[in-house]
Amino acid sequence: MSIEITVVIAILVLIIFILLAVMMFSGGGVFKMRQLSAQISRMSEEIEQLKSLNTSLRSNIEGAGEKQAKDFSEICSLVHELENVEMALAGSSSLGRRLAEKYGVEISPELVDRIFERSTRIDPATKERLADEIFVGETGKAVLKSLDAGAAMDRVAIDAGLPPTVARSQIVAMRILGYLDTRLKPTEKGRRALL
Repeated sequence: MSIEITVVIAILVLIIFILLAVMMFSGGGVFKMRQLSAQISRMSEEIEQLKSLNTSLRSNIEGAGEKQAKDFSEICSLVHELENVEMALAGSSSLGRRLAEKYGVEISPELVDRIFERSTRIDPATKERLADEIFVGETGKAVLKSLDAGAAMDRVAIDAGLPPTVARSQIVAMRILGYLDTRLKPTEKGRRALL
């Protein structure tokens, strides 16, 4: 073989080695492919972990949403029953009979306690505050304050901004429900409603 052919072969082999080196060590080389494969593998593991976390979070959120819906439904039912008591006190005899049949007792603090017993998802303080707002309200608070100060019936009606007949019916209702005693003074329950 002549020296020229050997030189050409050597140059060709050198060019092939350079091309192989460029392919192996440049941006699209084998080592880069291995790095990318390892990175893809790590990211796949992270994605699986995130999917698992997402599934558990979603089930927790759905469970919390169901709990809130049940709590809200029970609060609505409690308010509805307390409003029925208020309407029965205002003169709805049919509601009064229905409540007496359902709870086995006439309109009284015991009836309210039995209504409370059915609302197991609501804490006692919330139940009491709801009852106070429905049965007493702002006008009832004015009536309680006037009666506690010893005002006469006409003065009580004026202080509460109510016609005398409405003030009397509110007093009767609060007395039946235990907010006032027989001397028309606020009971402990009545004083709590004033807070």
